[in-house]
Amino acid sequence: MTITKPSSKAIAIVGAGIAGLSCAVRLKSLGHRVELFEKGRGPAGRMSTKRGDDWTADHGAQYFTARDPLFMKQVEQWLASGVAAPWSPSSWSSRRTNGRHRNQKTYAM
Repeated sequence: MTITKPSSKAIAIVGAGIAGLSCAVRLKSLGHRVELFEKGRGPAGRMSTKRGDDWTADHGAQYFTARDPLFMKQVEQWLASGVAAPWSPSSWSSRRTNGRHRNQKTYAM
């Protein structure tokens, strides 16, 4: 029996934020042709940094949580390349005791 690989497809992704970039990486690893479209000057979406003459300001989420094994694998690559870093939750987060926030790895970009 011969197993055939699905044909490569051309796929457009709108938005080069964390979800769009993650989708692009996965689809490319599966052999598809991917083109990203982003309205901003560069990738990052809500995790981007605004810059002025003598200031910078991060906007959007201060951190993100990785739970899914495939996403965690991507985060490990970001950590290795220096575009993300582990983030220590503030005292607000450490007071959470309902189990949802305990022992989770959080990261900042």
